[in-house]
Amino acid sequence: MNPRHLSEAVALLKDYSKLQIPDKRALIVCPQMALLPGVIDKFGSKFFWGAQNCFWELTGPYTGESSSATLKGLGVSHVLLGHSERRKYLGETDGMVRRKLIGALRVGLTGVVCLGGGLFKRTGEPAIKNWIKKQFLLATNGIRFDAKKIVLVYEPAWAISTFGAVPVSRRHIESMVGVLRKSLAKRFGARASGPVKVLYGGNVNGSNAAEIFSSRGLNGALVGAASLNKKEFSKILRAAN
Repeated sequence: MNPRHLSEAVALLKDYSKLQIPDKRALIVCPQMALLPGVIDKFGSKFFWGAQNCFWELTGPYTGESSSATLKGLGVSHVLLGHSERRKYLGETDGMVRRKLIGALRVGLTGVVCLGGGLFKRTGEPAIKNWIKKQFLLATNGIRFDAKKIVLVYEPAWAISTFGAVPVSRRHIESMVGVLRKSLAKRFGARASGPVKVLYGGNVNGSNAAEIFSSRGLNGALVGAASLNKKEFSKILRAAN
């Protein structure tokens, strides 16, 4: 829920609009829900827009929830699903993520599915692999596959700044990206693995971005706290280039 006010978000995005986005890269901005209409109205097609969550039904008596159809109408193209903070604080399950993904795909949104949340202490690598494979299988059960409409994020909760910021090696990232790509091939067929974008979402900052982006099979990052700091974020963009 940062920044808190529309004026602060506009000021931050004015700075971002001056940054050079690397060729063949996309910058997707995901503000808190209440700020989305204001920043989209102000900046329009300057950025791609994402929501931080959606509900699985498109309409109905679900007070406090946000319809993916409404988000689509605002100009949103992406939606985060299953972020580790939602899993921890709001009890979001893989079954809920699956239903939300189905709803998002129904209206043409790209579902950015976060995997790894719920495991808040680092364990052995075999246990982590089994955890994200299980989450992936549950979240994509019965999903009609579209490589352009599904993005996967390996988001080890114990590595993000919110829950401890334990450093992660490039080798570990590559190993988990490999697990997700093998899981994609097993679920949707061999041709599905390559086209799907896989991101890393564990405490990405200006100091570690270059090493993270050099990970084999990785396509980008879900940036948290560093996205609120122009200096840090500009370093991340340079590393992406």
